[in-house]
Formats: sequence, C-alpha cells, structure tokens
Amino acid sequence: MRLVWAALAIMACKKNEPAPPPPPLPAPVPVPVVPAPGDAAVDAGQPIVDLFRAVPTTVTVSSTVANRSILPRHLVDRDPKTAWNSATGQLVGAWIQIAIPMGWTIDDVRMTAGFTATGPGGEDYFTMNPRIKSVTVTADDKPAGTFPLDIASHDLQTIRVHAEHIVRLTIADIEPGSKPSWLEASVSELEAWGTPPAWWKPPAKPATPTVVVFSDRVFDPCAEIEKARAEFEKAHAHDHYSGPGGEDHAYPPDCVPFDVTGIETLPQPWASGQSWCEIGDEIYGPKDCMVRFAANGEVAMMKVSSESAHGDVQVTKLDRHGDDELAISWSVDDKPLTSTCHAHPLECSEPK
Repeated sequence: MRLVWAALAIMACKKNEPAPPPPPLPAPVPVPVVPAPGDAAVDAGQPIVDLFRAVPTTVTVSSTVANRSILPRHLVDRDPKTAWNSATGQLVGAWIQIAIPMGWTIDDVRMTAGFTATGPGGEDYFTMNPRIKSVTVTADDKPAGTFPLDIASHDLQTIRVHAEHIVRLTIADIEPGSKPSWLEASVSELEAWGTPPAWWKPPAKPATPTVVVFSDRVFDPCAEIEKARAEFEKAHAHDHYSGPGGEDHAYPPDCVPFDVTGIETLPQPWASGQSWCEIGDEIYGPKDCMVRFAANGEVAMMKVSSESAHGDVQVTKLDRHGDDELAISWSVDDKPLTSTCHAHPLECSEPK
C-alpha cells in the first residue's frame, strides 16, 4: 500500500507549460578536476570520474510533484530544460540522496540551484520557481556542512564532499519565485563525481542511475484493516452461535502496532523503520509480526510468527554494527531468534 501525494490542479497546469529547448550544455567527460585543498584522492594522482555514467548508482528524492510529465529521472537526464520537482509545498526539508557501491568514493556533487528552462514566450522558469539558496549535506551519516548556492547562476555548482557510501543534500533555504503559487523545489541537473577502485575500467556502455521516490516506499501497514474486518462481518452476518462452546468460532482479523525501541530514530542510511503485527483471527491467531526498513530507496522486511493471537513477540535488541549493518534480536514465545540487515545492497536475513 502506498501513500499518493496530491497536488493542486493549478500546479499541474503550470507544470505542463511547454518549453522550447535552450542551447544544450556541453556534455561532461570523466576527466581529472582541480582539487580542493586536502582532496586526498586527487592529491594522490587518481582522477575522479562521472559516477552516474561509470557505475550503477541509486538516487533517491524525498518526493515528486503529482504530474506525470515531470519525472524524478529528469534530475539526471543531462537535459537542462527538464527538472525534478518536489511535491507541492515541500521546499525547505526536501532532499536528494546519492548511494554508490562499496569500493568507490564520492568527491564532489554538482547541482543546479533551480529549474533552468525557458518558457514558450521567453519566460524565465528559473526565477519564476523557487531557487535553492543553500543545502545541508551529510556524508555517510555524518554532518558535512551547509553549503550556499548562487541563485543567480544557471550552471552546475560544485559541492566538495567526501563519502564512501551515501551523500544526502537537504534544502536548508530557498529564494521564493516570482510566481507565488509555484511551490515546488526544482533541480534541473545533478551529478556526482568520485574516485573509482583500482580495478575499475570504463564500461562499454555508460551506466544509468536508478532514480526512486522515497515517499513511494512509505505506507500505513494497517490502512486496510477496517475494510477487512467489515468484509468479515458481512460474510458472517448470518452465523449463529449458541449453546456450550458457542464462543468457539471464527473472529475478525486485526492489525496492531508492534513496538520496537529505536526503530523510528535510526540514522541514515536507515530510514522509514516500521513494525506491526497482522492477526488472522483476533482471538485465536495466527499472529505475524513484521519489521520493515527502507534504505537508499529500497525496502526489506522480516517476519516472525506465533500460532496464538496473544503470542509474545518482541524485538529485544536493535544494534548498529558500523554504518551498514543492523543486528536484530527477537523473542517469539520465549524462543530467541536473530536476523541481520545490510544496507548496501539492502537485504535482511530471515530470523532464525
């Protein structure tokens, strides 16, 4: 089940305005760049390369506008007349995250401060839309600083940051656009440049980033339970129970919260931790309890089961082992179980 973001109809109309293509930007090439002081990778003589074209990467955005013609992948399509747009109203706090495979490093991120297209009548979409004045950056779950952007420049702007797995850019400040009703954060282009492992060779065909919307991954696991209970009651409306043992019959299903200490406060790359129990019969069971994690735009879930609706299911410990691993200790009807989740790529073992 997924939450669906709604947008104002007027915004959809605005976002559908066609724009003639401006002169194309020169295509970037994977060559060394001038290092910032202390850039160890380049100081050591290793050239940095265009990661989005060199290796499979995942770019996750916090949300997207409700318009089928404006796609999240426009963020990395090398076309300045298209752009990623956040959900309407999500400005400060909207974010973009880049995840790379192990063995690589990110040395800088390059982004535009807004939507760089021009309208059919010469309208400047750059100033009409909100522009990004600054972004707060985390690198491998550690603060890397807040970086200003030049809101007068249509060009890609470089943010120096060093990370081995994850970089997240969160909008910290915006300049409102000249159209007050246009309330989406926009970025026309994003690039990530970094250092490859020693064994890397350029691919025969350039890689393409995977772009996902994090909001698509969040859902209410118990959203349909009232509907399921109503359907059960309708199906059993003419059942009659009387006499000895009359209470021994089928009961409606249920869905209840399952408390796991620390699941909602896990730092990046872990996000959207959720836990709940689905009960087939609210009196008799069985009871299936789930723990679900999202990280890097992907989702993994674990399940343990008790035969009884009132079985004792607990997560007794949730431990982080470094940035990439979670160890989960379970107790199911007094039986200890363990499972492990890894963030790169996101996968969880079955509890046993």
